[in-house]
Amino acid sequence: MFSKLSIRTKITAVIAFLLVVMTAMGLLAIRQMQNINASAVDIQTNWLPAVRTLGELRAGTITYRNVIRQHMLADSLEDKLAQEKTLRSVEERNADIRSRYEKLITSPEERALYHDWAKVWDTGKAPRTSWRCRAPPPENRLPKCRTST
Repeated sequence: MFSKLSIRTKITAVIAFLLVVMTAMGLLAIRQMQNINASAVDIQTNWLPAVRTLGELRAGTITYRNVIRQHMLADSLEDKLAQEKTLRSVEERNADIRSRYEKLITSPEERALYHDWAKVWDTGKAPRTSWRCRAPPPENRLPKCRTST
């Protein structure tokens, strides 16, 4: 069948076929690059801010625990009161971070996980804060605080 065609026709047909195939591959590559770009934009606009905020929340919880440790280890009343002040500011900052993160949650699974964590954190926070003594004791002595587990 191809023996009746001239070499010129055969070479032209092969080159035309290669051009069509290469054009199809280019169009497929452009389509795939559009999909990759859409995924990158989704990650940049939805996931990265949420991950960044979660990192801030993680750092905030670590700071909260460190301030509690410092309060428990403080020797003087002034140090304990300073740690109380620091603890209040850390709690306010963590509450702000939590409210920002709640706005960034997109999937129902992520929302359920966050609410589970928030419930555990909030219920676990009450026993952790019961050891805090609110009023300064008389004569600048350290108060006898009760700790609960």
